[in-house]
Amino acid sequence: MKIALNIVIIFFLLLSVQAQEYATVIYKAKLLDAEFLKNNSSKNKEANEFVKNLLLESADFLKQSNFELKIINNEANFSIVNSLAGSNEYVSKFAYAIINADGLIYTNLQTKQVLHQMVAFDNPVILVSTLDEQQWNYTNETKEISGYTCFKAKLKDERSNITAWYSPKITLPFGPAGYGGLPGLILELEVQNEFSPYIYYVTTINIKSDNKIEISKPNKGKLVTKEQLDEMGEKAKSSFYLCKGNN
Repeated sequence: MKIALNIVIIFFLLLSVQAQEYATVIYKAKLLDAEFLKNNSSKNKEANEFVKNLLLESADFLKQSNFELKIINNEANFSIVNSLAGSNEYVSKFAYAIINADGLIYTNLQTKQVLHQMVAFDNPVILVSTLDEQQWNYTNETKEISGYTCFKAKLKDERSNITAWYSPKITLPFGPAGYGGLPGLILELEVQNEFSPYIYYVTTINIKSDNKIEISKPNKGKLVTKEQLDEMGEKAKSSFYLCKGNN
């Protein structure tokens, strides 16, 4: 009887181990406006030269950058994989900020919480949002990405129009830069905004059966909402113009 009970316990333990989901997904990012700025002479004349050059440098910098999505069951981290030695620190910070990849992003499916740990206006903060804020509109449009049939979903917020291509075959409802909640892994994510549209695209998907992955929950910085972060930005802008006026 004891042997039979032990067999049952081992069976359920094996089932629970098999139910664990571990994955690492590597993405690259690309600024969609960079080639337009480079090739369109009329746009170049009108554009601020400093911003134009910064965007072009950022586009070149991002070609060398990789981003990793680590998943364990209901939790995920999204962060930069490689910190490029010898790169221009100002360009790297700018590049990562405009594609929403600066710092560490943590997502929890159970609590639906998204935490983005970053340095904003010289202050360490943790931006708090939820997956419920991502009100996706589903479509029947499909395309093939890396051998997977992906479906299109769209999302609109106050600043951007976002298009996600997700694969129901990969039942991991996560994606780059804190986006997720879809019925499958996001393999491509396009963000259209007024400043600098960009796209994330997958290069490697590794579904694992071991637990050699660690997930970190952000704990460095003051918890802030999007509204509070915007207020910090306005104060920083006002201080900048005040200092500039006094010089």
